[in-house]
Amino acid sequence: MNKRTKVIVLFIAISISLILSIFSFAKYTSNYVHGYYLKSKGFYFESDTLKNDKNIANMLWDGDSVSFTLKNYSNENLITDYDIRYDLACEVLTKNIEASCTLNDTKKNNVSLVLSSNAQCINDKKDNVDVSKLNKTECEVGGYTWKKEKVNQINSFNISFKNENDKNKEIDVKITASSTSPYKKTLSAIYKLQKNEKSSGDILSTSKIYGSINEYIITNTYNENKCLLIKFNSSNRVLDVTSDTTNLGYDSNNYVNQFKILLEANSTKKVVFFPRSTASNLLVNDVVISQSSGCNYYWTNMSIMLW
Repeated sequence: MNKRTKVIVLFIAISISLILSIFSFAKYTSNYVHGYYLKSKGFYFESDTLKNDKNIANMLWDGDSVSFTLKNYSNENLITDYDIRYDLACEVLTKNIEASCTLNDTKKNNVSLVLSSNAQCINDKKDNVDVSKLNKTECEVGGYTWKKEKVNQINSFNISFKNENDKNKEIDVKITASSTSPYKKTLSAIYKLQKNEKSSGDILSTSKIYGSINEYIITNTYNENKCLLIKFNSSNRVLDVTSDTTNLGYDSNNYVNQFKILLEANSTKKVVFFPRSTASNLLVNDVVISQSSGCNYYWTNMSIMLW
């Protein structure tokens, strides 16, 4: 490859990177502006779990229905005071499993629902007047307080397998909630479910590769908290250090090669690794997990002190 060709290739690579960056920024800006617009209209269509295709790993799934909640508020003061109509959809993403997903104990994977508002007149003057039947206008004209109530609506989905042998395989399910009236907003999440009939007594781990990222999902099925020591080949992989990964150990090159993590009873946590170099192979299982003690709470306590 001559010098001129190298310059052209470099120019093309930079141009592509610039275009992708502009596209990502434009998408972020558009989402931000749209979110600000909805808030200005007092529109709050929220969920603690359905958030921009958020991955939710459940390695302790018992095969029963999985519940999730939609709500009409952002906090105690930001509450929608009108009904929200929305469509709910459920989709099985795993291609090598024949399974169907249904919603709210129906036989459908798409349903239309209403998140109804709830409000009432409050007699904060305590003048012995019955205000329970007053509408918003009558309430406020009378000098009373019209209080909007937070509403939580619980939904659920079920998975049915066509083949009995597929029941113990991991399955990915996407849940999407899209408001249709009075404003449009989409919430979604991808549930990664692994059926586990054992109620207690195991430390389970699952390794997933996404491009150059290795997600290591660790599950504690004991009915008590467990402190785990995790060792790995630091010449092959790099740990994404978080507040969960404590008591770090280092190799002779000062690279992290072990850490401890606290898993509460019947809970799951995710650890992320990156390749050390282009020659690294994250498919190689060089991660060793063992039970330990003395998990350090330094980061958690520090966070509490900062608050």
